[in-house]
This record gives sequence, C-alpha cells and structure tokens, in this order.
Amino acid sequence: MTWRLLYVRPQSETRYHASLAERGLSCFVPKETIWRGIGIRRAPADKPLLPGYVFADLTDAELAEAAHLPDVLYIIRSGNQAATIPDAFINRLMESERCGEFDRTRKERQRAKRYGKPLKPGERFEVLSGMWAGHVGEIARAMGGKRAEIVLSLFGASHTTTMSFANMRAVEDERETEAA
Repeated sequence: MTWRLLYVRPQSETRYHASLAERGLSCFVPKETIWRGIGIRRAPADKPLLPGYVFADLTDAELAEAAHLPDVLYIIRSGNQAATIPDAFINRLMESERCGEFDRTRKERQRAKRYGKPLKPGERFEVLSGMWAGHVGEIARAMGGKRAEIVLSLFGASHTTTMSFANMRAVEDERETEAA
C-alpha cells in the first residue's frame, strides 16, 4: 500500500472520495462528529477532520489519473515526488475514528446523561473522585441543575457540604434490595 495525500477544493472531500471509489480506488477521509443546527433541530453530523485533504492508496499511474479528476487542487509533495504516508499513521487514524476519538459530541452527551437526571433528596450515592472518593452519602437537597447539598457520614459524625452531580454515582439502597 502506498498512501498519498491530495488537497482538494474545500467542502468537496466527500464528492472526491465518491469519485475515487467509483473507479475502484481506495481512499480515506477522516471525519469528526460535531453538532449542527440550533435548539431542538440540533443533530450530530460528520465533517472532515482535515478539511481539504484526502488520503488515497494509489500507485504512480493511479495517482496521475486521480490528479486529473475534478476538485483536485494539488498533490502534497516531498521534494520532487508525491509524499508517501506511512501505513501505521493511516491505520492509527482509521482506528481512532472507529473508536470515536474524533466524536466531539460524546463529551456533551455524557455530560447530558450525567446531568440529565439529577439525584433526588434522600437518594444515596457514591463519591467518584476527590478527597471523599469511595464514600457513600445522601442527597439533602438539590441546588440548581448541577449541584446538590449532601450529607456524608465521616468519622462517626454527619457532615454537610455541596458537590457536583458529575462527581456522584447513584447506588442502590441496601434497605430496598433486602426488602425485594
């Protein structure tokens, strides 16, 4: 495999990828997932990670043919020859894309999941990080959408403080599981 890098007209990476695929040539356009739209019309969408660049697995003859297709502006060169991209780099890009490392919406989804259902007063939770990590406490009252006043039993006494819901994980109440 000899991966080459071509620069195409902005916003035509997908069209160029399709024209190479029609000719049976292998190419790759790494994509990232972003949010498009506003409010309730907001939805995840893919866009090129490296706008304008297309990685293509081409021989020298295929490269000459691919360079004359519409939308190609130029071939990235190293000296007098077309630059070759190592297979390991392309494989790492493909693996990263497959694993979702270029998904910019993922953190926001996790945050929405975490903050989407705040714990209610009386619910028990485990502290995930910080100096009280591993301790189990109880929600005293919710304070807005992201924080709560909590009660922790430490050193034989009850202590009240505030904590972010992001630092809590709900735990099943032992009393409820025994009753069931």
